[in-house]
Amino acid sequence: MEKKGWIHKNFTLLFVVLIISIFVLVFLTAYVGIEVSKVGVAAYAGTFNATEDTSYLFNFTVNNTYGSGAHLNVSEVNVSLPGYIVLELVNSNFTDKPATFVNSSGVLTWRNASGGATGFIITGNNSTAVFSFNATAATPGEYTINITVLHQNTTTYNFNVTVNDTTAPDVLLADFVTPVSSNYNHSGLLTINISITDNLKDGLGVSSVNISVYNISGVTTTLNLSNVTGNYWNGTLNTSTLVEGLFNLTVNVNDTTGNLNSTNITNLIFDQSVPQVVPGNFTSTTANNFNYSGTLVINVSVVDKTPSSSGAFSRINRVVFNITNITGQRSTVFASNPTGNVYNATIDTSQYPDGLYNITAWVNDTAGNLNKTAIITNVIFDNTKPSASISCTPVSVQTGDIVTCACSSADTTAGVNSTTFTAKPSTPNTGTFTQTCSVVDTAGNVNTAFSTYTVELSTSSGGGGGGSGAMSAFKYSKTIPQTSQEFSEIKKIETSSFSGGGLKAKERIKIKISNEDHFVGIRSMTETSAIIEIASNPVQIELDLGEDAKVDVNDDGYYDVYVKLNGITGGRADITIEYINELKSEDVEGTVETTGEDVTPVEGTPKSHRKKAGFYWIVGILGIAIIIWLIIRKKK
Repeated sequence: MEKKGWIHKNFTLLFVVLIISIFVLVFLTAYVGIEVSKVGVAAYAGTFNATEDTSYLFNFTVNNTYGSGAHLNVSEVNVSLPGYIVLELVNSNFTDKPATFVNSSGVLTWRNASGGATGFIITGNNSTAVFSFNATAATPGEYTINITVLHQNTTTYNFNVTVNDTTAPDVLLADFVTPVSSNYNHSGLLTINISITDNLKDGLGVSSVNISVYNISGVTTTLNLSNVTGNYWNGTLNTSTLVEGLFNLTVNVNDTTGNLNSTNITNLIFDQSVPQVVPGNFTSTTANNFNYSGTLVINVSVVDKTPSSSGAFSRINRVVFNITNITGQRSTVFASNPTGNVYNATIDTSQYPDGLYNITAWVNDTAGNLNKTAIITNVIFDNTKPSASISCTPVSVQTGDIVTCACSSADTTAGVNSTTFTAKPSTPNTGTFTQTCSVVDTAGNVNTAFSTYTVELSTSSGGGGGGSGAMSAFKYSKTIPQTSQEFSEIKKIETSSFSGGGLKAKERIKIKISNEDHFVGIRSMTETSAIIEIASNPVQIELDLGEDAKVDVNDDGYYDVYVKLNGITGGRADITIEYINELKSEDVEGTVETTGEDVTPVEGTPKSHRKKAGFYWIVGILGIAIIIWLIIRKKK
């Protein structure tokens, strides 16, 4: 019984102590009354609605209404500001008690720095302290200001502030992610990416974003964008569902507080039509089944869809020629636009292996539409000469004999286009002659082969018009043929232009006068003179250096050929042979007028010199006259 009584007594005591402790704790806690007001406005208590970017004066009062004692004395008051609310530097704080103010990283502190019994801000019952500070919230949002009172214990009070958003979301043209911007052309699916920022806390206060798409006629389509991540919004517009032409876009952005921003993108062209280019647009120099060598210029005519009155269609952006061979190897050549709708490129076909190719024109307009239907096929690049060979037999003949030449040709890539040679060349003249075989393939490559043969004077030819008697025994070693032109068309021949610088002895030139063959040759020469023969009715003229002669070769009373000996060097005569048509003088006998000597042999007086014989007669007559004169004088 005693034990139970003791327990009951002690339990009662314990309960009383507990009640007293609770009473002490309750009544020893400082009471803080909070008052907040805007500058110049009456006090406001509770949650406060503020406007962004506006300075406010925050007032609060700490009251001690529950008695006195060291444990009730307030030693320090702290205010913790959230990061988006900033203390004003001018007139930033106030208290009606002796206290020191400190601002450290957004924590405002008032304390009595004197220490000891006087180191308290509030002491005793019914004591009150007033505190205030100026602050501005630049960023909208909901914030909590914490007020902490330090006495023997620590008590914290919260004050809620809502900063209202009055700024529209920020959308700049620069925020449109390429390629969506003014003056661009588009086709197919167009993905629109936009970067949008808002003034709300964390920058994520955007509520909705849509785009109004309208053309020049005012027809409008709306595209709603979604928020993919962070402050990026995007959507995809199918431009193929819209009428081609000129469009403007308006971006409409609302934030959560109803602020609206509208931004325009102007002059976008929606164009679904590919450029117009077909194989027929290639110029005639580039066509199917053609063969080429060397430099090839490719021309193609390209147009985009004819613009409407608004000019709302794209332009040609790029033309590329794709060159593909039979094994699928490709080469790309970019074309230039020299004028109008013509695009061209120059290809060095020698940089490509010989073979078969296709050439395709790839054409893009500025909206990204591609046309690659224009193609020329089976084009051959061939830069290898065809093979050519020629042989002439026999290799040595006499004048008038038959020479037979054979030519063979081949080309493995483009094929042979033409083969040109003379199968049976004539042999009227003596000398060494060269025959050619010229082969051209279908790509224009040319190859020429050569074969030579020698023509000697036939023993029965009589020297080719050298006359009879003493003249018929003479033989020329070489005849230089001229063209089939009349000498009257050639006008003049200078032997100095020949190989070696002139004619040697026993060499002659064939000319044609009035459709008859005639010859001018050197029968013999010394260092200072030459005997020149002009045939078919042969005359022989001995000319010293600088002397000349005129000859009527067809007895029509007109001189036809003029010959002058200009010089003799190294056994070669430099002579001028010129066509003339000059009436003979009446006092000139025969067919020759010369400053040299006519040494044409006369029947019965071989190798007599007519001019010199006349001279001898004169000398003889003069001699006889002198003798007679001397005899008469002696008789006297």
